[in-house]
Amino acid sequence: LNPRGDDAIDTWEERYGLVFENVVMGVIFLNVVTFALGTVPSIESDTRVTRAFEIFESASVVFFTIEVCLRFWSAPGSDEELHLKDPSFRVRPYWRLRMGYLVS
Repeated sequence: LNPRGDDAIDTWEERYGLVFENVVMGVIFLNVVTFALGTVPSIESDTRVTRAFEIFESASVVFFTIEVCLRFWSAPGSDEELHLKDPSFRVRPYWRLRMGYLVS
């Protein structure tokens, strides 16, 4: 909840994050629909539609590759907050945190 106590989105990061998540869900939904339609024999025999589905699939792969790279790039980059709360906590380097995110 924001300081006003309602569920309104206050920051531009939250606003654009919500838009981005909705775009990702939309692309996933369209992938499922095109995959299902691609199995229909009458549609499967139409080469123009099949080519359009292949182009959409290729574009989706590029989109999701960029999404994963952006998520990896924006992964938490520091343990300093944890180190400030507990000085005995060892601060890990950025690359180790991001590799941990990548394999999680």
